[in-house]
Amino acid sequence: MGAMRGCVALVGLASACGRIGFEAQPATVDGPAVGFVDDFERADSSSLGNGWVEKTPGTYKIAAGQAVRSDFVGDYRDDIVVRPPAEDLLDVEVAIEFTVGHLPPGYPQVEARIQRGTLGAANTLDGYLLYIEGVTGNGLGTAALTRQHGTTLPAPLTTFALSPELALNETYRLRLVVRGTAPVALDGFVEHEVGGTFAVIGSISTTDAAANAVTSAGAIGFATGQPEAAGYYVYELFSYTPR
Repeated sequence: MGAMRGCVALVGLASACGRIGFEAQPATVDGPAVGFVDDFERADSSSLGNGWVEKTPGTYKIAAGQAVRSDFVGDYRDDIVVRPPAEDLLDVEVAIEFTVGHLPPGYPQVEARIQRGTLGAANTLDGYLLYIEGVTGNGLGTAALTRQHGTTLPAPLTTFALSPELALNETYRLRLVVRGTAPVALDGFVEHEVGGTFAVIGSISTTDAAANAVTSAGAIGFATGQPEAAGYYVYELFSYTPR
């Protein structure tokens, strides 16, 4: 990782901390500047700091410049961590980098439009998720984009294949773009880091015109899944961009 130290409120693709927030990709090359980047490069801590709010305190920690899960009791509906309310957005691109430490890797994921009312309710979450289907089949070759409501993981709105599949000790990036309301437009990307550059290994675009589509601004964040254990993966860098 680079030498960033919890950078916030960046105003350009090239950050003042020496890390490029996004390499240009067809879906985002003409987009606005990155709004927030956190590479987790700070002192080891029992919490994430830097403005992060955990639904269940004590779920994550900073270790060796990475965001690491430290409590494995809850699932994503309870272990989600989000940015503060002042950063809620309707239209956003959110991304997270992760390095695979176990095969299958579990459910690395990013979230957008998470409704604040569900952050105070146990085992409940409303919003949009992009995640690796990390224990389905061989857990290496499929990503899913889902509209989440309530207490259960619904069938995905759509899934897409990854080629090549995820590999041990490799670094990847999830990118979720959510825009509009009638319908909601959704784009999902999984990218593989090779030589400091991210290449798309799977992507999908879809719309959500259902009556229960999430059409209100919401929280931005990331989570983890179940069943998982220490060492399945670590998060390396998080960012979001108003769209």
